[in-house]
Amino acid sequence: MSLSPKDQSLIADVLHLRSPGQAPVTLHDGQKETFYYVNNPDGSIRWFFPANATYPAYLGLYNSGGWKAQLYRSGTQAAFGLGLVRKWVSGEWSCDPDTYALQQVLDNVPHDTWAAFTGTAGSNRKSVVAIAKGGQITHYLKIAHSSQAQTLIRQEQAALDTLRQKGIQAFSFPATVPGTAPQLLIQTHIRPQNVRANMVFTPVHAEAIAALTTARPQQVRISDSPFFQEIQSNLRFISQPDTFHNDLDPALLSDTLRLLQEQVFCFGSNPSFTCGPAHGDFTPWNQFFDGQRLYLYDWELFGAQYPALYDLFHFIYQTGGLLRRHSYPRIREEIDRALRLPAIQGLCANLGIRPELTHQLYLSHISSYYLRIYAAETRVLAQAHQMLRLWHQALSENL
Repeated sequence: MSLSPKDQSLIADVLHLRSPGQAPVTLHDGQKETFYYVNNPDGSIRWFFPANATYPAYLGLYNSGGWKAQLYRSGTQAAFGLGLVRKWVSGEWSCDPDTYALQQVLDNVPHDTWAAFTGTAGSNRKSVVAIAKGGQITHYLKIAHSSQAQTLIRQEQAALDTLRQKGIQAFSFPATVPGTAPQLLIQTHIRPQNVRANMVFTPVHAEAIAALTTARPQQVRISDSPFFQEIQSNLRFISQPDTFHNDLDPALLSDTLRLLQEQVFCFGSNPSFTCGPAHGDFTPWNQFFDGQRLYLYDWELFGAQYPALYDLFHFIYQTGGLLRRHSYPRIREEIDRALRLPAIQGLCANLGIRPELTHQLYLSHISSYYLRIYAAETRVLAQAHQMLRLWHQALSENL
């Protein structure tokens, strides 16, 4: 299977660390460097790595559970062990990149191989390079492919600086390597030795959220909150005529917008809410869990004034909606169970948190945020249809 011109261009962007707005770099077929690549189910490139790699560093970019994931891991390791990598991957590509910027960055970090994940298509696309030595991932390098992605990377740098300054001890988070370009971020790998399944909100998750929220809790007027103003901005944008040009269900989309408008209007009867720091994307695929401790990464959506318990609701909706495909009644059961955990009950009592108000704010924010992203895409993933149905059902029940 040959690489498309689009995928060749993406490899060039990674190798040359092309910043948003910089002129594209063309790589020509040649023999100087050979890379193996692994494709997504739709045929687009997912991972690539040097053909001379002696172990599969790209598995460090594969944070998935289940028997299929374990089978893929075992198959990949066997292919490397038996010298059958060329037959296991989707294809190979040789080019003449000359001296490329990625290698210059790697030279500053101890390593013997690397592998790149090309990211998820969309306006926030970024690639992630796993840097490895002695069979172990030591660092990750993020590369922004758009101005929006670059903003997120800078936000993540600021978040990790804040966590370090606050001296948070209740969970682990990456350290960063200073002195990189604005479109880049190098951080340490924090995967523990023993990783357990992470599909249920446990007391450990609750304690991590409590520690983060209490780092700087605040009472904020809803009308003055940047969080609420973002909801309003998103809603104004997605409510404009002829905004969506994809295959999202028009009737379902229209009724979801109606529910959002009604919900935002109802917030006027709640003058203030409790807020505090939050991860912003507190999900199983942005954390490791060893049964005793959480190891949180991907802090791009960190914020200092999220509604308290935002991360709790996000974990349950994303896990239930995307991974387990639960309907709203089952997700509501998980929410009620999580709210009964001692760390959450104590947090609510001490800070005067109203969980139902946070739930409504969360739904309004997450749905309007992603609908604005979907509005810019002519082709949306299956998960967009799935989450739209879930948000509609949840908004209907919580008005």
